Amino acid sequence: MVSLSKSDFAIIGFLIRNFHKKYTIRDVASNLKISAPGAHAALKKLESEGIVKAEKLGTGLFYEVAFERPLGKHVAAIALLSGEGKDYGLSKAAKAALFDGKTILAIAQDQNAVKDAVFRQNAQISVVCKNEDEFKNALLAKDADVLGILKNSKVLFGEEMVIEAIRQAK
Repeated sequence: MVSLSKSDFAIIGFLIRNFHKKYTIRDVASNLKISAPGAHAALKKLESEGIVKAEKLGTGLFYEVAFERPLGKHVAAIALLSGEGKDYGLSKAAKAALFDGKTILAIAQDQNAVKDAVFRQNAQISVVCKNEDEFKNALLAKDADVLGILKNSKVLFGEEMVIEAIRQAK
């Protein structure tokens, strides 16, 4: 049985949201403001469980989520979820939605339905709509707006679609 701590989930979430860069133990520790030995222990535990994998380049070990392993994929999906039950009326209009506190990024075909659903709930939230291909292409192209929302957001629903898009963009 796998037992994960709060810092383990923080590390997994950090690696997912920053999939476009490579991070060493020291990088992870400094970005999350945890000790390097603590980050090392957590990453080694996650690696032994098959949730993350290390890649040796030169003298450094660079870590990333092991999307090819079922456990890595499922834990990554859990780390992205918001935990809040509010979907801003989007569950019927979109396939996935991310929310960073100010902006909702919805992956949907019908942009008008998404915008109407959100504005009925809260008119102060801005909405960015992309279809599946546009979202995947934005991740591949490392679009600053999409990466900024992903970096600071929680997934309201559709975490499997988001994980699959990230996996394909790597």
